[in-house]
Amino acid sequence: MTLMQRIVARPIGAVVIATAVAILGMLAWQRLSVALLPEVESPIITVRVDRSGASAQELEEQLLIPLQDLLATLPGLQGMQGQANDEAVEVRLALSADGNMEHSLERLRERLASWRRPRGTSEPRVLRYDPSGEPLLRLLVRARPDGPDLEALALAAREDLLPRLEGRPSVATALIRGGSDVEMRIQPRMAAVQAAGLDMDDIADAIRDGVDSRSVGHIRTADGSRTVNLRGPVTLPEHLHELPLPGGHTLGDIADIDWQRSEDDERIISFGNQGSQPAVVLEIMMQAQAAIVAASDDIQHSLDQLATPTEHPGQWHFHGGDLILLADRAAPIRTALAEVIQAMIMGSILAGFVLLLFLRSWWSATVVFLSLPLSVSGAFLVLSQLGIGINLMSLGGLALGIGMLVDNAIVVIESARRHTRSDDSIERRRSLVSAGCSDIAPAVVAATATTVAVFLPLIFAPGIIGDLLLDLAWAVAASLSASLAVALIVTPPLLALGGPGGRKKRAQMPSVHAGYDLRIDIRDRRWWLAQLATLSPLIALIWQAPLGHIMLSMGAIWMLSTSVWLWRQVRPHTAAWRCMLGLPLRWSNVLLCTLRWWLVALLMIPLMLLLRVMRVTGSILTPFTAPLRRTSDHLGASTARIYERTLQGIVSHPWRAVALGLVVMASGAACAPWLPVRLLPETTHQSFVMDISLPRATSLEDGQTWAADFLDQVTDTQPGLMGMTLIGEDHRFAPTLQRRQAHQQRMVIVRSRAADNVEQEYAWLAAMEQRALAAGALAAAAWAPPLVDLTGTQGQSFAIALQGGDPEILDHIAQQWMGELRLLGARGVRSSAHDRSRDLHIYGDAIRLQEAGLSWQQVVDALRGASALHSIESFRPRYDGHTPSATTLPIRVHAPLREASLSDLASFNLGDSQRPIPLSAVAELSLQDASGAIYHRDGQRVSTLLATALPQGWDGAAMISALQRTIPLPADVTVIDFGLSSIDAGHVQALLGLLALAVFLVLVVMAVQFEDLAQPLLVLIAVPMALIGAVPALAISGHGIDVMSGIGIIVLAGIAVNNAIVLVSTANNRRRDATGLAILEMQEAVRIAAGERLRPIAMTTLTTVLALLPLAIGWGEASALRGPLAVAVIGGLISSAVLVLLVLPGIMVLCSRSAGVCTPKHGPK
Repeated sequence: MTLMQRIVARPIGAVVIATAVAILGMLAWQRLSVALLPEVESPIITVRVDRSGASAQELEEQLLIPLQDLLATLPGLQGMQGQANDEAVEVRLALSADGNMEHSLERLRERLASWRRPRGTSEPRVLRYDPSGEPLLRLLVRARPDGPDLEALALAAREDLLPRLEGRPSVATALIRGGSDVEMRIQPRMAAVQAAGLDMDDIADAIRDGVDSRSVGHIRTADGSRTVNLRGPVTLPEHLHELPLPGGHTLGDIADIDWQRSEDDERIISFGNQGSQPAVVLEIMMQAQAAIVAASDDIQHSLDQLATPTEHPGQWHFHGGDLILLADRAAPIRTALAEVIQAMIMGSILAGFVLLLFLRSWWSATVVFLSLPLSVSGAFLVLSQLGIGINLMSLGGLALGIGMLVDNAIVVIESARRHTRSDDSIERRRSLVSAGCSDIAPAVVAATATTVAVFLPLIFAPGIIGDLLLDLAWAVAASLSASLAVALIVTPPLLALGGPGGRKKRAQMPSVHAGYDLRIDIRDRRWWLAQLATLSPLIALIWQAPLGHIMLSMGAIWMLSTSVWLWRQVRPHTAAWRCMLGLPLRWSNVLLCTLRWWLVALLMIPLMLLLRVMRVTGSILTPFTAPLRRTSDHLGASTARIYERTLQGIVSHPWRAVALGLVVMASGAACAPWLPVRLLPETTHQSFVMDISLPRATSLEDGQTWAADFLDQVTDTQPGLMGMTLIGEDHRFAPTLQRRQAHQQRMVIVRSRAADNVEQEYAWLAAMEQRALAAGALAAAAWAPPLVDLTGTQGQSFAIALQGGDPEILDHIAQQWMGELRLLGARGVRSSAHDRSRDLHIYGDAIRLQEAGLSWQQVVDALRGASALHSIESFRPRYDGHTPSATTLPIRVHAPLREASLSDLASFNLGDSQRPIPLSAVAELSLQDASGAIYHRDGQRVSTLLATALPQGWDGAAMISALQRTIPLPADVTVIDFGLSSIDAGHVQALLGLLALAVFLVLVVMAVQFEDLAQPLLVLIAVPMALIGAVPALAISGHGIDVMSGIGIIVLAGIAVNNAIVLVSTANNRRRDATGLAILEMQEAVRIAAGERLRPIAMTTLTTVLALLPLAIGWGEASALRGPLAVAVIGGLISSAVLVLLVLPGIMVLCSRSAGVCTPKHGPK
């Protein structure tokens, strides 16, 4: 008995295996993590060094240049950017994505540890992008006209809402942004301070000592050791006036003390249909190991209990104000995954209709359709063991394979149906099914192996692309492997079980082995006694009495009754001692045999009910489906007749088929130049970001006024917009130099509906930028944050830098090019040349300093102390005299010169009250232009020029050429690339290498299959046949050549050859008998094989195409990623199927005529 015969003879085993796989797959699905994308490791690293009080020019010379020289020879370094701002410098490093990132980080830290940095410089910090550092939820708190003001709402949120949210297990911390804290502001009077002989450090130390509680040591007494604790005299804010200072003065004598709003670094304005108004934002951070979707749902459920939900989702009433959900990191995950799952379900339904239409049998269609859930369940099992979660890439791989998962079952069932008839008995049907499945099994295994082999090279893709494609490759490989196992293990026995002949024979009655070959079937009353005795302990589970006593008593009764019964049955045939020794074995035999039939009934009853439901449904729907079946039968018969005649002409005149193939391939290739080449697909959006730069001298208050006026104008002319504007940025939320200053703003805009096409969206964004520029902004850049930012370029499609020559000349040329870029239609144009400020420079006069009896260090110390800000954050008032409050009250000492004018600074007294020495007497003061930020590229100073988007039809090279023609560059100035991207052209070109590797692996698999080197080349002809169809499909659908369509083309290399493999294998089988001798001419074998494969090829192609159709015409932002991939596969499959049926037979005949080059020595292995 062959292996396939053993499989076909065990339908119960097939049902048990299928059930186990389905159950385990569902359990694995629940354990899989959910995320938007797989974990990727960005190769871009930032090194930051701080130095308080230093200017950008000073830090460039003392920190930035030495740091860049230190890191320039770091192994694996691909590019380097440097930036110097006031008080800090940063160096961004783009490391090789193909190398070991941990090793590179270790070498980086070694070099930083060996660096001898200047005094007053902080330890270098290595910063990397961490997605878990982004807030999970952003909530907008907004006041209403009839409710409390914003400060009261912010206080209520800080004291009531945030502590409760932080108590949730999935929440790491909750922060509030945009609100001003209350502080005790102390402003010393300089004349009084000098008269008292004090300085700012003395005052700050006295305040710190007066509010702190501390331990000063231990003393020994007769009772033992005692800790000495000191508590400062200030326990309430009003006690600060009486705080004693050195020299017998009090703080109230020399300083003004008042409650004031603390100085903030950012302001937030919300806008919508009701206009713009100030707001605060709550940011909720998630625990590192928490599931993002579950955490978001848990927090929003908590908000429903802490606040009052409104009729609008994501909005609550909170303490008389509005609480609005502004951003949810889990929302795109829910939407994207729901879209993919819906596409999978729709594709499965369409594939099921195709199966039912072609097979015209409910049972056969159901057996084939079962391969879908079973294959997906098997894939979940594999993914859970590999540690791969549910994300866009893994679900996209499963959705991509929906149509392919039924291909193996279709081929197997078609081969089996050709060998069977409706009047066959169950034994004969099983034999014929096993023969048909064995005939096609090698070709099915080879076809699946070629497809899996195509996806294996994706695992070796470089950089972030490789991290993303890894999950997709494993998902497709796992699901296809599971579909192969289902097609060869589950499908054949179920197909044999469901035949008409199988329903004519009665099933054997269940029986029990009672020992010594004694069998008792269902007609014997002792069988029922055995069932009742075995079932009685299980019946006890439904009772409410103590289960332990019931189980023990029922077990004893069962053992006693079964022993008596077995003794009576066996005692006449053997000795008593043998019977006693055999009783335990007989007990287990009775129990296992009974449970076996229960298990069979449990598994077979649903299957039989399904069969009965399908028969009843079929009989009800027959009158309605009969016209459709007749039409499909007529259409199928007509197609078969037409193809038979066409095939006769092909094998008779094969050159005509070859000529037709060449014409079709040339026509498809002619569409290639029309395809745009880009990194990622384009799509329209609803959410946008616009960065605005005002003049550098703009304060937070002025920026807030400008933003309110601008937003009111925008919302008046464009109703339906909502969002917020962040003016400046708190340093606590932006650890890098990308932190916005007071003159910089970021607007988050949400439209009610997306634009109809990309051109309309481009025009709307351009209009928004022009409106901002007309309102007084120096630069405005608007873009749509992509669902997946693979490049890390932050909306920069054009990033260049001018290098060489005088920095002033570079800035001048950059400003000219910036204006020309705007005239040419580029959007979001900005340059470092506009980031300039007017700094105060003080030049000391050595002679006058000597005459005044001062040193320059004394001047520096005096100015530093008179302009410093001292913060005391440890004061907790004791309002009841004993218990410290739960929150701290900040105390900030503002030095006299912190808010002084230029004249006040010039008259600053460096001496004392008896001998005043103004600063202007020993130094010159002047305001000079300076760069607010200094940029470097690969160690050289540059002026940057950035653009969010270029006009349609322009690329970076063409734009640079146009700029150089209009405004020529000096001989010593060059244009260089300023972008640091996680994905570069090398990664995209690597996909071509992966395509070549995939074709090679397909060739290897087919060489093993055919044991021949010529026939695999015949099969590989299907690859260009598929590529020729993918190009016109992308052109017609408006897509281009990008990463996702490139993946689809790679996938085609494995899918397209499946039809060719089965066709060539069938021709080989028809040409030779079981002994390997030729019994037919090649022309006749090709004609018979092509006629037999017409129906399976049409079915597999239609099921795959229709299953991918929802992905190709999908909705939502995630459809931009999966659409080009699905379109490329659909177009390639259609062209491959048609050309394989029409052109490949002619090529096979031509090869057979040429000295036996393609004549196989053996049949398929």
